[in-house]
Amino acid sequence: MTRWSSRAHVRISDVQAFGADAVGCSITGLPGHPVEDVALENITVSFAGGGKLKDLASVPEKEKAYPEYGMFDALPSYGFFCRHALGLRLSRVQVGTVQPDPRPALVCEDVSGLELFGLRAGTNDSPTVVFQDVQDALVHGCQAAPGTGVWLRVEGSNSAAIKLVANELSAARQAVERGQDVPAHALMVKP
Repeated sequence: MTRWSSRAHVRISDVQAFGADAVGCSITGLPGHPVEDVALENITVSFAGGGKLKDLASVPEKEKAYPEYGMFDALPSYGFFCRHALGLRLSRVQVGTVQPDPRPALVCEDVSGLELFGLRAGTNDSPTVVFQDVQDALVHGCQAAPGTGVWLRVEGSNSAAIKLVANELSAARQAVERGQDVPAHALMVKP
């Protein structure tokens, strides 16, 4: 079911933050209990960076822990880590780091009904964006920064209905990289 909508139960817009720490931001639900209808619009965040490759490891669920900032320690992205979400809209989000950071800018895991519009992010050796088991996603109006290696990496056998339309990814060495377990029909790319 497509959940792209301008309505959201939680909407955060018009935020500029500089000097954010290296942990990153998370929008996370629980397995079977997703966070629903969240929109982030016109967000610019400069993170400290300085993350390590070990931070790319999977994040524990911590289902019984009280949800608070920093509960996962460093996240697998320097910007936003989104997991177990339904109806997520990231519109005109810009992220970067002060110190070099090997982590992706955005990681979405088990997200359905995602709209990603106008993402701008710094570059490193990791993909800019990682989708793991993402379904029903529309990615449009995004731009790869000069020096980008892979802009989007798609992983997971449950990945489906991911559409990339009207993006400017020519500055990336490779616009999209598909994991071996991703179904062939899961991804549609149009210039």
